[in-house]
Amino acid sequence: MEYNNVKEFARMYRKEILPILKSKGFTVAVKTSKRSYYHDGRISILIKSVPSNFDVYDPENSYIRQLTDNAQKLLDTIKERIRTLAVAKDLDLEVDMMYDGSIPRN
Repeated sequence: MEYNNVKEFARMYRKEILPILKSKGFTVAVKTSKRSYYHDGRISILIKSVPSNFDVYDPENSYIRQLTDNAQKLLDTIKERIRTLAVAKDLDLEVDMMYDGSIPRN
């Protein structure tokens, strides 16, 4: 597969998933990069901001930024949806997802 297929896939993902997240108060950035030896390409997703009522980091743990169950569930759900869409397009993608480090602890 070519990098153009990955770019087209990311364009489709932006049209389908990002409006849903934006309507819920999340700001998301999506980047694509060229294929590696093992994958057709890479999609990196960075969640830049979250709604004020969504805790990303566990407030009880002050030393390590440990994700709350809801924050981890959101990442897993988005990854699973990307993989489902990628299988339908016959792409082997590497998916990186993370929260921005500047998101404050509540």
